[in-house]
Amino acid sequence: MSEKFLSKIVIENIGPFKYAEIKLRPLTIFLGRNTSGKSFIMKLLWTLGITTPNLDYLSKQIYEDVKALLEKRDNKSFKQVLVKAIQEFPNSWKEPLKKNLLYCFEIHELSDLLRDKSKVGRIEIVTKEATLKIEILEKEFSDINVEWLEMPRDYIYESFNLRLIDEGELIFIDKHIGREFSIAFRNIEELAEGIVSEILPLIIASTIPPVAAHPDGMAYLVDGRSGILRSSGVTTIPELEYVKWIRKIYDNKHLIDIEVAKRTLLKELGCDDIKFDFVVNYPMIKLITWNGREIELSKAPSGIRECLLPCLLLLSKFSTKSPVVIYFEEPEAHLHPKAIKELVKVIAYVIGNVEKYRRIVMISTHNPDMIYLFNNLILLGNLPPNEKDIIADQRGYKVNDKVIELRYDCVSVYLFERNEIEKEVIVKEIPVSPEGIDEEYFVKIAEELLDERSSIIERLQVT
Repeated sequence: MSEKFLSKIVIENIGPFKYAEIKLRPLTIFLGRNTSGKSFIMKLLWTLGITTPNLDYLSKQIYEDVKALLEKRDNKSFKQVLVKAIQEFPNSWKEPLKKNLLYCFEIHELSDLLRDKSKVGRIEIVTKEATLKIEILEKEFSDINVEWLEMPRDYIYESFNLRLIDEGELIFIDKHIGREFSIAFRNIEELAEGIVSEILPLIIASTIPPVAAHPDGMAYLVDGRSGILRSSGVTTIPELEYVKWIRKIYDNKHLIDIEVAKRTLLKELGCDDIKFDFVVNYPMIKLITWNGREIELSKAPSGIRECLLPCLLLLSKFSTKSPVVIYFEEPEAHLHPKAIKELVKVIAYVIGNVEKYRRIVMISTHNPDMIYLFNNLILLGNLPPNEKDIIADQRGYKVNDKVIELRYDCVSVYLFERNEIEKEVIVKEIPVSPEGIDEEYFVKIAEELLDERSSIIERLQVT
């Protein structure tokens, strides 16, 4: 297993976990039986990701520094303003995080998140640039603490530049990915607000993923997506999240690689094309089926309703309006094995095109087919170029004449196991090598089922 990873998440005495470590890579897969904590982890990380700091507090903290720098017009010193904003991030994030944890988990006290009889729960986000610690305290205090154990001071100085080019425009340069954009301002207040609302989230997202410090930085696609569009009322948080992204897909449809979707998953699902419409103040997606019918997404078969939105989000080109991290529960739900293959191709295609999409994808699955298909793409990458091209042509592992493959060091896999005696969940890292993901977990399940079958056949022969 490669030691390259985006971040390491340490969880202690929270939910069903006494202690767990999860290394996030561009594709992170959670396996395990029902009610083993997979959804809990995904919701926890999603909540951390969408929580926006108190921007008013941050603006006030850097106001005097921004004022002094504008008077000096010293571009180099602007980095000091970024450092101060990052330094104050935990203080500005604490109360919004407390509010979001209560809201997203639908609980009354933060201590409800603690493992039984625990006084303190801990979450740490560890990267090579920084370490952020979050502590949740027992019911007597019911509070939360957030602090930097290691602040990304050097990373800020090395990776970002700010340049004041005239009286009303500041250029932000991200040297790490070769991107720049400008902030227009008319006064000190607007400049301070622009720094904390536009620049700070980008620095946080690149420093301590999966925290994005922005509500649109994460997409949480809960299990049971196919039923949301047919429900009589949308009330739960995952349902609201799903509907939100339907609207954002409509608003930003020009950013989506619809042709890639049409040549892969949509084709297998029997859709020749998709159309966008707006009816009674609500965006609508319509499908053109293989036999020429036009149907609304809400009336489409369950497989299409389950995976169309995730597919379009995956294929939305990187921008400040697209999610950095996509949490995808049971992507295989309602899909034929051939459709699962096309979805796996889309995921691998997006992971492999870092400059275009910049996605982190987290999925939970019970389906061995997904693991076998990801393994096929990892193995494909080991072939010599000529052989790789031939096999990709034969097996349909190409998009736009580009071979789809998956680097093993871009994948993390974790098995969640219930320890019913200790009343906890054990999280085990499953090895991923150039030969693929270790398939022992699914092999054991298959062997158990085959043993059952053999015992039944033996009894039939006896009788």
